[in-house]
Amino acid sequence: MGVAKVQIQQIAPHFVIGQLPALNTQHFLMSTMGERQLQLEVIALFLNQLNSVQSQSTAADSTFIAHTLRGAALAIGADEIAEISGLWEQKSIKRAVFEQFMYQATERFKAAIDSFFQHS
Repeated sequence: MGVAKVQIQQIAPHFVIGQLPALNTQHFLMSTMGERQLQLEVIALFLNQLNSVQSQSTAADSTFIAHTLRGAALAIGADEIAEISGLWEQKSIKRAVFEQFMYQATERFKAAIDSFFQHS
C-alpha cells in the first residue's frame, strides 16, 4: 500500500478525502469576479468561519453550523470542505470524524489558497 492510498481515507460510500479539489479555482475566480481585494476578503471571512466551527460544538446547533459552512464553502469553490460539511449536516458522519477530516481538508484548502495567490 503506497503513501497515496494511506492518505486517502473513505468516510462515506460516495466520498473519499482528496477526491474533490480543495479549491475550485475557476469557481473562485468567477465568484470573486477576479478582483484580488475581494478574494482576500472572502478568504479571510471563510477562514474565520472555519475557525469558529471548532468553538461551536454543541449538538443542538451542529446541523445549522454544518449547513452554514457548506453554503459558504460552495460559494467560494471549497468543494472538499463543502462535501464534508454536507456529510456532517446529513448525520452521515460523527462529529469526531468530521473534525478529523475537516482538519485535513482545511490544511489542503490553505495550501491551495497559498498556491493560488502565489501563481496569480
